[in-house]
Amino acid sequence: MELDSTCPTGIAIEPLYPQVCQRIPVLPQHSTMSTESHTIRASTKLPQQFILNNSACSDKARLLMQRFWSCVQYWLCSVTFLSLLQFCSFLFFFPPILSLDGVVFLILIIVPVLSTSLVGTGFVDAKILRQATSRNHNNFNIETTFYILWCYGFKFLPSLISCILFHFTLLSSNCHLLYSNSSSLPVNTTSSLFGCNSDNAHPSSSSHQWLIESSSQFRVLSSIQQLQLCLVIIHLCLISYSFVYRDYNVWTSRHYSNALWRITSSIILTGAALYAILMYTTDELVVMATGHVILFTLSGLLVFLVCEFIKLQEIEKNVRYQKRARLDFDTKLGMNSPF
Repeated sequence: MELDSTCPTGIAIEPLYPQVCQRIPVLPQHSTMSTESHTIRASTKLPQQFILNNSACSDKARLLMQRFWSCVQYWLCSVTFLSLLQFCSFLFFFPPILSLDGVVFLILIIVPVLSTSLVGTGFVDAKILRQATSRNHNNFNIETTFYILWCYGFKFLPSLISCILFHFTLLSSNCHLLYSNSSSLPVNTTSSLFGCNSDNAHPSSSSHQWLIESSSQFRVLSSIQQLQLCLVIIHLCLISYSFVYRDYNVWTSRHYSNALWRITSSIILTGAALYAILMYTTDELVVMATGHVILFTLSGLLVFLVCEFIKLQEIEKNVRYQKRARLDFDTKLGMNSPF
């Protein structure tokens, strides 16, 4: 009796390019692998009328790995950014910019959700099979380090600076509520753009320690950290768009073809913006002047413009690399030709 069973089959294709200098032994030949696969009991048998399109399989596999790599890069950059943000707050002797539950919320929910949305299906680039793969770097040189800092680090640098500046201005405006010796002093919210009073911004030497034992002081600091959390979430959503399609600008319609990222980022961005507006209109503990609102709004625009400028430089560098790799491939192909 002959029994037929149907099961999904996975095909792995590893292309070998002349411009890639491999330092590992060459894998077994395709004929050897085919012979070994037909000698086992669970061999795959394709009917005669079945057509296996290797080009389409390679296209989907490379596209999936490209999106997965963008997901991993954004995840690592976001976690590093949050670590640097907390480290800078301790470096400048500030209270923590983000609370413990805020950091956990970002690391376990916001960052994974935004990173996973980058893997969503959307626009399929037709030239993906004609792109040369990157070389394997065994060590980091100055050029590679500068490329990583420029294409990844500088995207988060405006957000890092603006978050620290926003945190500093909020603390200086509410220092009369956080220092024990200046809790009874009046607040002059019209003395400057951020509502800072020079007498309250520099308390006496006996009140240099932050007091969070009192419930009112703890609520003020918690409200400041919640506003800071909204600002960080908005910046992470704005930065994530530069990781969707690395070879296209934002004014093209390519970014909006990824429905998963579009819906996810829109929900998170709208929720953070509405929560920040709600706190600004209803919270009476934290003093927020016009300068804080301007800084909160312009920081997002600055992050967006800087990411777009860096992305233009990244696209130009990738175009030069593709031309150089294609030239190397044609040169080696001509050298190995018998004619």
